[in-house]
Amino acid sequence: MVFFRRQIRVTDIGGGTKRVFRVIFSLLLIAVVYILQGVIFPFLNVFKTIPMLLPMLAVAIGINEKTPPGSKVGRERDWQGAAFGLIAGVLCDLANGGPPGIFTVMLTLIAIVAAAVDGDILRRGFWTFLLMSAGALVACGIAQALVYMLLLQLSPFSCIAVIFRQTLISLPFSPLVYFLAKPFSRKKETR
Repeated sequence: MVFFRRQIRVTDIGGGTKRVFRVIFSLLLIAVVYILQGVIFPFLNVFKTIPMLLPMLAVAIGINEKTPPGSKVGRERDWQGAAFGLIAGVLCDLANGGPPGIFTVMLTLIAIVAAAVDGDILRRGFWTFLLMSAGALVACGIAQALVYMLLLQLSPFSCIAVIFRQTLISLPFSPLVYFLAKPFSRKKETR
């Protein structure tokens, strides 16, 4: 009697070709945004503030990697948004050159919170993304300001002014981040 073993293909692991393509696309998107933030945006120094895209990308990936409500795909894959947030955080720490670890922790938490809030508490869409992006930029700014206030003895008022400027200068780039990350959203996947 002959038993045939099923061959395991790369597309069988983790949900198919779409899944592998979405992971590769997300990694490439993180790399492109890192290059924009770390190489090109330092030359766009507006009011002595550099726009930040990686916190908004952590929100977008946290939203897009979340299993949608009512999907037949299990919730065990919701961790992937946090993993991409971790990668974006490490790259954000490298791009900013400040004390290491601030953005690594913050962007991982931001991706987790974005996945938890989107669709369950707030309605999916651009305005929710914009609100969460503003919150992410303010949260990253506060974490960065606390470290700089402790290490460099900066005044709280100057840190608040920098947080406000950085959020206002970064938010106009949110449609770019949203529409770059949206095509590979998990909301259409119902296996």
